Amino acid sequence: MTREIDAQTPISGVFWLQSERKVVPGLITLAPRWPKLELFGSLTDAYEVTSRGPNFVTRQPSRDGGEELTIHGNLEGGRTFSGWPRRVTLIRSNTRRRLVQMFGVGPEKQVFEGSYALLGGHIEDAHSIFTAARMRVQNIDEWTALPGLERTIGRNRASLSFSRPDIPSVALDSHFGRLTLQPRHSIAFSGATEAGIKLSTWLEFRFDGGYTVDALRSKFLLPLSTLLTILYGVECQPTDLEVFDEGNRTWLKVFAYEISSATCGKSEDPLLTYRDIGLEKLAAWFTIFDRLAPIPRILAGVIADKDRAVENRLMELAMAAEGLHRRLHPGSRRLSEDRVTESISILKNSSLAADVSDIISNALRTHLWDLSFPVRIKELTEEVAAAAPGVCGKSNRWKAAVVNARNGFAHSLPGELADSHQIFAYNSLAASLRWLLTARILQEVGLDDNLISSALTSHDKYQSFLSRAKGVLPKIYSE
Repeated sequence: MTREIDAQTPISGVFWLQSERKVVPGLITLAPRWPKLELFGSLTDAYEVTSRGPNFVTRQPSRDGGEELTIHGNLEGGRTFSGWPRRVTLIRSNTRRRLVQMFGVGPEKQVFEGSYALLGGHIEDAHSIFTAARMRVQNIDEWTALPGLERTIGRNRASLSFSRPDIPSVALDSHFGRLTLQPRHSIAFSGATEAGIKLSTWLEFRFDGGYTVDALRSKFLLPLSTLLTILYGVECQPTDLEVFDEGNRTWLKVFAYEISSATCGKSEDPLLTYRDIGLEKLAAWFTIFDRLAPIPRILAGVIADKDRAVENRLMELAMAAEGLHRRLHPGSRRLSEDRVTESISILKNSSLAADVSDIISNALRTHLWDLSFPVRIKELTEEVAAAAPGVCGKSNRWKAAVVNARNGFAHSLPGELADSHQIFAYNSLAASLRWLLTARILQEVGLDDNLISSALTSHDKYQSFLSRAKGVLPKIYSE
């Protein structure tokens, strides 16, 4: 039985609050964006009592919008709906609008919007824990390219078969669980003349303890989407998230804002494939993502949204580069705490004017002890020199260009309106930061410099960047 579902079409059913048993019919739309429930009636009172007397009751409209209720429902369609148990749960539901008749005559409606929905079961609330999860993002099938398909073509016979590959699980760093890849296959027939086998790859997690749906989205689904976005150079949105309900021994399908039902067109080849990275380094990525946050997300966001002003992208990437260095070298500073204390004491006893002494002392306390942006960016260029050949051209000139642009944007320094040549220059600087960040993050995953360098050297997008940069910034990339 198929487990596909048209999540964008309203589905009829009956619904009730998790804590009550008043049942109201309605329509639920699971996607896109936040799940929405339109009820033909109401689950909560439209008016609340503010005061009572011997002969009167005073009411006022309820303060809708902050309820965060758990709503259970049963969808129409027999025991299952598109292959899933027809039970559904709407989590953190808030009233978005109502239709109320003043004197109780005529139809009444209430519309809820939830943080996310689960199809296949009823759970208590957003704090429910799940011990297993499986997920997919766009391009995951092509990226993993798992073996198993075999074809035989003979003179009078042709066959296509699938044998499930044996993929061991690996431990998750600091997440107390295990990760494996789970291939699924389905057979598709098109009339009497076409047939085929469709393969899909899922990442499956088994946890010693467990995680809430929110934690699974932020700790696993988002990092997976981020990694493939960085490697493909296009947004790879989450497409599927399922969680295992231990009590009922069944899988539940999650519908949430970031989970897309849209299919992804064929993308260009990624910078690195699953075979280059391997399952152990993929498992380590989820811990690295946490440690470097939010830098990988900033990088992926710039890659995914190329239509924003280049000044925005350049400033964000420069900020991300500084932040990455801080996370990789958390204890770095140019003056120790003792030297700062000693210097402030000397300033107090110096012949400097009091106001000048105060300004310098405050600067020493707040930021002069810290490594500057130029120093941090220079150290990053040195760290990726072997992994990303030519990414910064002549590094001193490149550093000066990036620092000037970053300071100009960050401090809103006055300047002339950028002409087309300056826009192209900013674009090349932004691209260089993108590739620098990509290389340094991949180094942190544990990939060898030679592997990263070889991948970049043969990657069309990286070579196109170098070619454009030579024309736009010749003093940095050509002379």
